[in-house]
Amino acid sequence: MAHFPSALSQWWHRHLPKMTLAMLSLMIVAMVVIFLRTTASEREARAEATAVIDILADLRDVVRTGVDAETGSRGFILTEDPAFLEPYDRARQLWLRDIKRLEGKFERLNEAENALATQRIHALAEKKLVFMNKVVTLTRQGQRDVAIAETKTKYGKLLLDNIRDTVRDLEMKERQKLAQSVSRADNTEYGITATLIGLMLLIIGLAYFSFRQERRASRVALLDQEALLLRQSKEQADLIAQELNHRVKNLFAVILSLITLSARGGTDVPSTVKKIRDRIHALSLAHSVSQGTSGISSVDIRELLSATLAPYRDTRNLISYDGPQLNLPTAAMTPLGLIMHELATNALKYGALSVPEGSVTVNWERRDDVQGAHINLIWTEIGGPVPKTDAAQGFGTSMIEASAQQLNGQVEHHWHAQGLQVTLHFPLA
Repeated sequence: MAHFPSALSQWWHRHLPKMTLAMLSLMIVAMVVIFLRTTASEREARAEATAVIDILADLRDVVRTGVDAETGSRGFILTEDPAFLEPYDRARQLWLRDIKRLEGKFERLNEAENALATQRIHALAEKKLVFMNKVVTLTRQGQRDVAIAETKTKYGKLLLDNIRDTVRDLEMKERQKLAQSVSRADNTEYGITATLIGLMLLIIGLAYFSFRQERRASRVALLDQEALLLRQSKEQADLIAQELNHRVKNLFAVILSLITLSARGGTDVPSTVKKIRDRIHALSLAHSVSQGTSGISSVDIRELLSATLAPYRDTRNLISYDGPQLNLPTAAMTPLGLIMHELATNALKYGALSVPEGSVTVNWERRDDVQGAHINLIWTEIGGPVPKTDAAQGFGTSMIEASAQQLNGQVEHHWHAQGLQVTLHFPLA
């Protein structure tokens, strides 16, 4: 259970980018939907307003045509001037057709009540046209007084007033419908605006939250990186300490072995002391070469081997070399010096150099192929104790393999009856 919060935190940080992207995608989709809805609502409101305005214009035309026809017919009765009959003649041609077209608009809008009201207007207009035709005909026939008397009955005025009242009711309904459409559009706009503001606030909040989480994740990653660097530094320090401890132990063992080697068959104390001093000095030089501190950019392989292995040689030439002249790059000096120094130390402690009759030969050769120049170096011990092939791998062997990897090479150990043989293969470049 102690690991549950940590696992939950890791899951949260791992999936936070995906969740943020998903939420942003949903918000974008919501904004697109709202935009489409707004566009559709505006288009619907615009179409409805246009239809209402068109119907209102038609209603005004219906009343205007009736009034013009009434005025023209009365003017003709009073003056008997045919010029007054123009609006009357136009009404006879257009009035009923316009009213019928208005009725069709109401039917297409599924407004049955308004369509019935338009039918009543049509019937009243028919009666009004019949009445006006009667009085105009009477006037043309010379019965002007009779026509005036018919006009004074107010029957025609009553018909026109009924038309006006019906049109007024329709106009009121259409204006109410227009107001409702505008109100609905306003409400939709307010709702959409509020929704968009809410989405924008959510996006801002999500962006702020993601920024905070990203900063927290960055801090966690930075702390993890610092912890990793500290752990790696500790591991490197431990490795250096192990190598230093190994080197110090080897150094004491080598010095004791050098003293023993130098004292073999020696009877003159000053000469023996001088020999020991020279060997320890050579050991110091070999250590400098193996660490790459000699201050040179490249070195001949024979010179490098001679300087590294000089402390382990004596007048009997226990170590011999055989190979062509080769210049090694600077990068190869330290790892090759470490390998030779480690092999010589082991030979002095356990191998061929630990007994008077033992010896070591170092052979190398150069090979060129399509991949470039390569060096094969063979370390061979002869006359030493029988090597222990089942011995556990120590730090020295690990250091030899690590140094071979620095050379981009491979190292192989072979144990024979005469002693150890080590083959090192690495590129010259």
